[in-house]
Amino acid sequence: MARKTRPIRLRPLVSGDLDVLVAWRNDPEVRDNLVGYPMPVTRAMEQAWLDRVMQSNEHEAHFAVETASGKLIGATSLRAIDWVVRQARFGMMIGDAASRGRGYGREILDQVLDFAFRDINLERVYLEVAAFNVPAIRLYRSAGFVQEGTLRAHAFRLGKPCDMLVFGLLRAEWRRSGDAPRGPSKS
Repeated sequence: MARKTRPIRLRPLVSGDLDVLVAWRNDPEVRDNLVGYPMPVTRAMEQAWLDRVMQSNEHEAHFAVETASGKLIGATSLRAIDWVVRQARFGMMIGDAASRGRGYGREILDQVLDFAFRDINLERVYLEVAAFNVPAIRLYRSAGFVQEGTLRAHAFRLGKPCDMLVFGLLRAEWRRSGDAPRGPSKS
């Protein structure tokens, strides 16, 4: 049975996204599942981050995620792009609470993987995910990611140390997945 897709579009982050990004980053449900900075952020902190990622940087690719109707629902990225080894670290957040659990995560992942493997010719995409984030782990496994290791007590979430799981996907494994992912919108 074919997987039902949710139409989304990846576009560059813009300064007009700032207020929504601040709200999401300060939502404990979002923040506790992010690998990065685990503390609340100020508008100035997020502005500094957004200013940095909007600049050209050959080692990072950041995208806003919009629905077909133009509603901003999340953000995604490839960071630590290593052009010699041809790998990058994947991350995403679905900040809009009403959009979580609706299939957008798989569509985001498919589009970013298509961009990574087809458009910028990477050989490996990897990620870290909190061991308690079962829905994300299920998503990554369904897309062909393989657990490569466990970083024990690597983060502090929900009031206690937690393990972070490392997953990776190689280009050859992605090709065998049988899906025909689509890349980010060129517009």
